[in-house]
Amino acid sequence: YLNDPTLTPMQRKDAKKEWNYLFRNREMIDNGDDCDYPGDSTEAHISHWLSERASSRPRCWSEKGIDALFFIKSLCISKISITELYNKQKWQKAKQLRQEKLDGRIVKANNIQTKYIEKIQARIASARISMKYKIETLV
Repeated sequence: YLNDPTLTPMQRKDAKKEWNYLFRNREMIDNGDDCDYPGDSTEAHISHWLSERASSRPRCWSEKGIDALFFIKSLCISKISITELYNKQKWQKAKQLRQEKLDGRIVKANNIQTKYIEKIQARIASARISMKYKIETLV
């Protein structure tokens, strides 16, 4: 078929792509006919999802959805691993929560210490006043 002289270069290129796809995926294609093979339909779901949004009457995108899609596309173009980025953000969030928890403990400890310091200062002040009163009464 590829040696057919009536094929245009573009048709020949497309035919080669299709043949390569079939050749590389022949095991999965054979397994698709097997009733006992559990397999998945990821490729079909993705193409169906894309066709819903790229058809002549496409479904709408929400701002949040389109932002997420462009974010993922930019990560893929920049060759940044999505799982590594997710794990890094998760680690940073956990670190921030630990820091906030520690800060809360420090503030609580300082409040307890301040309470006792204020009591001691009040006692010292009252002791000074009473000493001053005693000295004045003696003189």
